[in-house]
Amino acid sequence: TEAQIRFTNGKEWLTTSSAYSAHETGFRIWHDDIIGDIHGHADELVELLAKLGYEESSQVFRHATRKAIFCGDFIDRGPRIRDTIEIARRMCEGDAALAVMGNHEFNALAFHTPHPLRAGEYLRPHTDRNIHLHQATLRQLDAKDLALALDWFRTLPVTVDPGPLRVVHACWDPRELQIIESAAAECGYMTPAFLSPAMQSGNPVFDAIERVIKGPEMRLPKGFSISEEKATVVHRLAQVLQRLGKVPGLLVLEAERVAQERAIARRAEQLF
Repeated sequence: TEAQIRFTNGKEWLTTSSAYSAHETGFRIWHDDIIGDIHGHADELVELLAKLGYEESSQVFRHATRKAIFCGDFIDRGPRIRDTIEIARRMCEGDAALAVMGNHEFNALAFHTPHPLRAGEYLRPHTDRNIHLHQATLRQLDAKDLALALDWFRTLPVTVDPGPLRVVHACWDPRELQIIESAAAECGYMTPAFLSPAMQSGNPVFDAIERVIKGPEMRLPKGFSISEEKATVVHRLAQVLQRLGKVPGLLVLEAERVAQERAIARRAEQLF
């Protein structure tokens, strides 16, 4: 997909799940491609790169004049996780792409890092839910591939700032980014010493990671709730309402209304 974005102050940030190219900043043309969450769908990634004009040479997809900037979330869900990682990693190592860490890469690092105080446990608990979310990766990668993937994840920065814009997986928050930078300088970036406070609820590093890599959350109005069952409805509504410029309050109300209507319709089908 091609889109044109005009920046009024010369430097803004962009997070997206689509691919964008040839952006006008108001001062100069920026010619790189933003590619969002891939989640193991290597076939679709290869197709997208081809449509954007990338050609494979020596196992690296390259463009004659542009680079790809990956927004993270390479793993989990899709059928070709190993190939997805290899494509992105080779492009980054071959100077054909940049990449930031997504919450799934961060979660994987914590999932496979032993807890420093609890023998036999890990920083991200191996609950049924957490195992389910990570199951596709566990199933598709052998021990060697997993170790190589985790080593690469540790090198992925939280942000990249190529000049005309800034890229982050979820939320660019200067104050929280400073906290992450300070913790990385003190403990080493994505080391066990860094990950430990980053997985402790209430710790400033935990709060910073939650906001920057996983995204800010808002408290719903009294009497409203969103369950896992409604997640798809909310996601689609968020996309539509964002395009329309609607405020978050409308998103909550519309999401709840549509979810309730669908729940009623499903119940009616069961009864009649």
